Amino acid sequence: MQILVTAATGLEIHPFASLVSPANQMFGPHHCSTGITGVGLFSTGFHLVDLIEKLNPDLIIQAGICGTFNKAHPPGSVVIVGEEYFGDTGVWENGRFSDLFDMGLQLDEFPFLSKTLANPDIKGKNWNNIPVVKGVSVNQISSRVEQIAELKRKYNPDVESMEGAAFHYVCLMKKVKFLQIRGVSNFTGDRNKNNWKMEEAIGNLNNSLVKIISEYL
Repeated sequence: MQILVTAATGLEIHPFASLVSPANQMFGPHHCSTGITGVGLFSTGFHLVDLIEKLNPDLIIQAGICGTFNKAHPPGSVVIVGEEYFGDTGVWENGRFSDLFDMGLQLDEFPFLSKTLANPDIKGKNWNNIPVVKGVSVNQISSRVEQIAELKRKYNPDVESMEGAAFHYVCLMKKVKFLQIRGVSNFTGDRNKNNWKMEEAIGNLNNSLVKIISEYL
C-alpha cells in the first residue's frame, strides 16, 4: 500500500519521519512517504492536492496536535477524528455563528453528509482502541470564552485543529482513503503553555501512528 503521512509542521511527525529514510521508504509491507502541508485550512488544501497528484497514494494519514473541548480526551491523549466541521466559515451576528448552510450558501450534498465531513471508512474498525471523535477546524485558534461556547453549542466537537476539515474535504473530493489522527496538547482556550503537554502529545501521537501502520493496515 502507498501511504502518505502528512502534518502541518515537521515537528508533529518528526519521530515517525525519522524511521522512514528517503532511500528506503518501506515501513513493514507498506511504502510510506511524508509531506508537510503548512498551518491552516488554505495551505493544507493546496499542498494536499499537490501531494495527491504527485504521489497518487492509496491512503493519506493526517497526523498532528489539537486542542480539546472534552475532558474525556485530556492533554496527552490520542484521538482519531471521524467527522469534521468548518468552524469559522460564515458570519457572526448577535452573538451567534451562522455557517454556510445556515446562510443558504452551501447545500447538504457530497462531500458533506448531514452537514459534516465524515470519514466513511472509520466505523466498525479497531484503531488500536483509540477513540473516534468529532472535530471542528478554524483558521483562528479559539481563545475567547464566547467563541468556544458557540462552537460547542453549534457543533458539539471534541477537538479543534486548524487543518482537519480541509484534509477531509480534499480527500473526499479526490476520492482517496484517509485517516486523521491527533495528539491532544491542551484544553481549547488555555493559552498558558505551562499547562500544555506538547511533548507528550507528539510522542503518543507518533507511537500510535507507528502501531496503526504496523498492525492495523
